Amino acid sequence: MSCQIPLKTPLETPLPSYEPPQNGILSRLPHVCIPYAELMRIDKPVAFLYLYFPCIFGTLLAAILSDPVIPLPRLLQINLILVLGCFLVRCAGCTWNDIVDQDIDRQVSRTRNRPLARQAISTPAALTFTLVQVLLGLGLVWLLLPLPCLYYSVPSMILTGLYPFAKRFTYYPQLVLGCVFSWGVILAFPAFDIDLYSNPQAMKAALSLYFSCIAWTMSYDTIYAAQDIKDDLRAAVKSPVVRHRGHTRRLLFGAILTQLALLPYTGVVMEATGIYFLGTCVGAGVILGREVSSVDLADPKDCLWWFNNGCLYTGVVISSGFGGEYLARIGWISVPPLGRMW
Repeated sequence: MSCQIPLKTPLETPLPSYEPPQNGILSRLPHVCIPYAELMRIDKPVAFLYLYFPCIFGTLLAAILSDPVIPLPRLLQINLILVLGCFLVRCAGCTWNDIVDQDIDRQVSRTRNRPLARQAISTPAALTFTLVQVLLGLGLVWLLLPLPCLYYSVPSMILTGLYPFAKRFTYYPQLVLGCVFSWGVILAFPAFDIDLYSNPQAMKAALSLYFSCIAWTMSYDTIYAAQDIKDDLRAAVKSPVVRHRGHTRRLLFGAILTQLALLPYTGVVMEATGIYFLGTCVGAGVILGREVSSVDLADPKDCLWWFNNGCLYTGVVISSGFGGEYLARIGWISVPPLGRMW
């Protein structure tokens, strides 16, 4: 099968040429650094949060299932390391994505002014930049986390490399992206020296949470992809919005229902109290239901608003349930007599 994505028709309306940023963090950088900062998407932190939230969920779950429960200072220390790791992984992934997709990016209104698409950086320079970021990320894992984390990082790196090619062969590249963005759930356990293979309870809870995060990725990135539906159709780019044109909302409801089914199962496996079920399961249900029923998939601005804000709302409510459960396990808050449900 050919990997070429033909340009079917030219852009309907010529867009203005690239102009250097006049405000925000990019405007404060030296001119020579701006293209590299744009490759890293340092001015767009939402995708970083989508990558980091599964790390929060995973570390809290692992801390709860550890015997004894992981103390708060250690939990915070691991999360600080994962913040740095997520930053590097996300930056490297964005750079690699732009290298692979530069020809497609020139055909899409939203992305045609990215550094490689406008030829502000050469491909060899971008490849070198990607390699530096990858090596920094691996060095961070090797130096600051237990050795098994290095082995657990390999599948995520492979999937990150494959993701940009997914849209050439499948209408569901979000599933590949979800496997990458949700990997923090799995990595959290070896970060605390918990062997998933010898701990059936931890394995079941981790896999349930991992797949719920993949379903979450499927919903929010489909909303994000809806911004580019016209350009994707013109450039023959595959996406679930293209595949389910006119019925995308049904797909979104299917994704969030899958997520909302797996989150309670995770709670059952970890023998959670009502704090988790109320904060994580009910809270996520309210936010995700409102998001999917309210988003105007025909309006790119509304899709972007829900992509940006839905991340924060959903991530915070899911974290609140896990966080409350963790605080109850270490004795910082008391659980009512009827709070333990299993």
